[in-house]
Amino acid sequence: FTGTINYDAGPVLIRSITGYSDFFARRSSDNDFSPAPVAIDYNWTRVSTYSQEIQFLSNNKSSPFQWIVGGYFFSDKVEERFFSDNNLAFSTTGTGPLFPGGAIGLLPTGSISAFRDDAFGPVQVRTKSLAAFGQASYNLTEALRVTAGARFTSDEKRYAAGVTRAKQPGVTNYAFGLEQPVNYAC
Repeated sequence: FTGTINYDAGPVLIRSITGYSDFFARRSSDNDFSPAPVAIDYNWTRVSTYSQEIQFLSNNKSSPFQWIVGGYFFSDKVEERFFSDNNLAFSTTGTGPLFPGGAIGLLPTGSISAFRDDAFGPVQVRTKSLAAFGQASYNLTEALRVTAGARFTSDEKRYAAGVTRAKQPGVTNYAFGLEQPVNYAC
């Protein structure tokens, strides 16, 4: 969603520009790129973005002096949860319709649990930005104008991530839920 509001306050034009977006997706993919039922990746993504700009502009178009001052705010929150679900009991030496000649050949032999495990990787990125700006122009002649401006911006970005692996003594498979709450405090 986006919206712009202009208000004519006589010598000053006030403009508000607002934007908001919200994105959500769940998707999966075969992460080993083979016809074998070895591993599937799942991704859960949510992105929320908000921006607000306020401008105060000179409203006298016939004046040789024109100016604008304003402020800008931006907030963005991205959360991604990744889960890799591995068929740990799958044997790389299997036979059957997937492997008519016997072993896959490119993988180590034996159970896949010997070299792969499930993983859950949550990531959260937050961005906040504040800015103040101003610009002034003066027409010296019809063909010559002098313009000066300045902008101050302060950005803050926070990143939190973690990886949980299921390879633990006595654990052959561990279930993760993409919808489970994640505590990013640590």
